[in-house]
Amino acid sequence: MQTDPSVYDVGTEIESREAAHEKWLDSVCHEEQMTIWSGEILGAVSEYIRDDILSHDVIQMHEAVQDELRSIISAATQPR
Repeated sequence: MQTDPSVYDVGTEIESREAAHEKWLDSVCHEEQMTIWSGEILGAVSEYIRDDILSHDVIQMHEAVQDELRSIISAATQPR
C-alpha cells in the first residue's frame, strides 16, 4: 500500500518531539548539574534534617531530590 506523502503523520511528529525533549532534558539534567541543585536544596533545608543522619541516608536524599527535580523539569517543559 502506498502512502500519500501529503498525509500528515502526527504519531511520527509526536515521537520526534518527545525524543528531542528527552535529549534536551538529558543535557540540562546531567549528573553534575543535578548534584549541584540537589546540594543547594538539601543545604537550604539542612536545619530541618536531624543531626545523626547517616552518610548513606544523605546519598539517598540526594538521589530522591535529583529524581524529583528531573520530573519537575520534564513536566514543566513538556512539549504540547
